[in-house]
Amino acid sequence: MSEFRNKTVKAEHLVDKFNRKIGSVRISITDRCNLRCKYCMPEEGIEWQKKEHILTFEEIIYLIRIFHSYGIKNYRLTGGEPTVRDDVVKLVELIKSEFPDINLSMTTNGINLTKFAVPFKEAGLDRLNISLDTLNHEKFYEMTRRDQFTKVMDGISAAINANFENIKINSVALKDFNNDYASLKEFIDFSEENNVEIRFIEFMPFTGTNWRNGQYIDSNSMIEEIKAHEEITELPLLDPSQTSRIWSLREGKSKIGFISSVSNSFCDSCNRVRITAEGNLRPCLHNSKEYPLRDLIRKNVPKEEIMAIIQQGLNEKWKAHPDFLAPNFILPIDDREMIRIGG
Repeated sequence: MSEFRNKTVKAEHLVDKFNRKIGSVRISITDRCNLRCKYCMPEEGIEWQKKEHILTFEEIIYLIRIFHSYGIKNYRLTGGEPTVRDDVVKLVELIKSEFPDINLSMTTNGINLTKFAVPFKEAGLDRLNISLDTLNHEKFYEMTRRDQFTKVMDGISAAINANFENIKINSVALKDFNNDYASLKEFIDFSEENNVEIRFIEFMPFTGTNWRNGQYIDSNSMIEEIKAHEEITELPLLDPSQTSRIWSLREGKSKIGFISSVSNSFCDSCNRVRITAEGNLRPCLHNSKEYPLRDLIRKNVPKEEIMAIIQQGLNEKWKAHPDFLAPNFILPIDDREMIRIGG
C-alpha cells in the first residue's frame, strides 16, 4: 500500500456537480450481523463477503486519510453490525490516534455494548446511534428474528453509564408495528427517562426486504398521532444538512426526531457518501452505481488516481432519488440488500 500522511496533502473540498459539499463519510466495516431484521435483509440466502475481500484496518485508515485531506471531519462506522468485527476497539483507537480532530461515531444494534461501551469511550469514539424499533420484547423478536431484546436494553444502559452524550435511538417507522400512540408513548417515556433522542426513520425500499407501500407510514402521520395526545414543539435545524426534524415534548425532557427520507426527501442538502465493507464508494444510497477502491489501494495505485475516481463518483451523484411512492416505481433488481450497502 502506498503511504501518505494527510499533512502532506492539500486538496480542495469534495463537491458534486450540484455543488453539494461532502462533509460526512459512512464506512461499513463488516457485512455480517447478529440480527436478521426484516427490513434490512432476507431471513436466509445472504452470501457474506469472504474475509479477504473486506477492507483491512490499514485500508480503512488509508481511505480516511484521503477524505480527511479534503477537510472532511465526520465519519461513522457501520455494518452489518460493526461490533462483530474482530478487534473493533483497536480500529477505533487507530483512527482516533491519527485523526484526533474528527467526529467518529458508530451505528450499532446495541447487543454487544455491555462489553464494548467503556472500551469504545476510552478509545475515543465520540457518539453512538443504537438501532431499536420497539420497546416490546415480543415485537422485537418478531422483527429481528432473534431473542436479544434484553441484551439491547442492557447495552443502552451500558452506553449511558459509560457517559456517551447525545445517544440516539434509531427506529424504522412501520405501519401497524410502532406508529400507534401506545408504541410512540413508550419511546417518548424512554427518551424522558434516559435522556436519549429517539429518531424514527421512514421505511425505504431495498432489495431483500419485501418492501411494499402498505408497510410504509409517513412521518407526518406519526407526528399528528403524537399531537393528538401531547404538546409537541418542532425545534429549529442546527445544520442545513441535518436529516432529522426534531420535536421537543414534556418541557424539553423528551426529544423525538423524524427522518422523512421517503415523504420529504433531503437530497438537495445531501452531504454524505458511503464506503461498503469490501471497499466500494457508493455516492448515493439509492443508486446501485459503485466505484471500487479496495483493489486500487492493494495495487499501490497513486493516491491522486484514487482521488480522481472518488471525484468521478461525486460527479455522477444523483440530484435526487426516485419517488418511491409513485405507482410506476420498481425496486432495482441489480442492487444489494441494505446490510451489504452499509447503514
